[in-house]
Parts: sequence; structure tokens; C-alpha cells
Amino acid sequence: MSRSLSILAAATAVAAIAYGAGTLADGGPGARAGSTSEAGTPRLAAAPGTNEQTTATSVDSCTLVTEAEAAAVLGGHVTVVPNPGQCTYVAADGSARAVSVSAPDYSGQRNAFETGVAQAAGALEGSYQPVSAGDEGYAIVAPMISEGLAREGDTYVVVVLTSPSGTEAEQINQLNDLLQTSLGRL
Repeated sequence: MSRSLSILAAATAVAAIAYGAGTLADGGPGARAGSTSEAGTPRLAAAPGTNEQTTATSVDSCTLVTEAEAAAVLGGHVTVVPNPGQCTYVAADGSARAVSVSAPDYSGQRNAFETGVAQAAGALEGSYQPVSAGDEGYAIVAPMISEGLAREGDTYVVVVLTSPSGTEAEQINQLNDLLQTSLGRL
């Protein structure tokens, strides 16, 4: 597997960890994010601390951050990699740089957001810092992966920067901008 795909796989795993994805293929508690139910409906991760499965809403994650916006963050042309419940833009220059966005549906599930933030911070071995996106938002900056999580009411958005460039402050600003833009499009 190429370095770019390995890092992209790691970023996807971090996003799944942030929302408690497991690996059971039977669709029970902890079923793997991105798999499909028996009815063929795209499945998101189980909400942290629950056994409830949520399914992807009608939101096309690729509309939350545009190709042009991702290209601006990555500094050049991008390739779009849509997945059920998530959209990833990979730098076309062959580097491992990428922007991923998703809008998990955990409406009505108490503490899903707080648990997701804590789990992402633990997985990235970083501390989280508040950002101004939504009613509540956080950025977690680590050397290879930075992640932003925000909620507005029961609407959640996750943005992951893989192999980000710039200072920690610049990454936090990029995450905050992408989170605000994504929430504004939901």
C-alpha cells in the first residue's frame, strides 16, 4: 500500500474512532463505519456509549467542502474519493495530504459529541482546543493528522486534515473555517 493510502486509511480510522466505530460485520453494536446494512443502506458508526446504529442521511458529504475549498487548503489540484457518509479530497501531487469531511447523524443521542471529541483527542494523542464553529467546536492538532469536530444543535461535522502543512495556529484556522463552512451547508 502506498504511503498516501496508508495515511489516508489512518485518517479514516481516526474519524471512525472519534465516533466509536467497531468492526462487527453483522450490523450489530459496533458495526464497521462505511459498511452497509442488510437493506444496503450506508452505515455510520455506532454512537459512543450506545448500541444504536445510525445511517447516512441524504447529505452528500462532498457538498459540505467543495473541491475548490479542499484544493485551497492542500495547495493544488485534488482527487475526490467519495465514500458512504464521508468525502475525501486527496492532493493530486502524490503526497499524502488530504481533507476528509463527514456529517454523522447522532441526533437525540446524548453525549455523542463530547465522547467523540475525547476519543479523537486520545487517538491522536493530542489535546483539543476550542474553535468558534457552531455551538461547540474543537480542533485537535497532531503531527500527521489534525481533526476538527463541531456541532450545531444535533448536527455534527468532522473534518480531518491528513499530513497537514502550516503551523498549529494555521491548521486550527483551516479546521475552523472548514467546520463553519460545512455546518452552514447542512
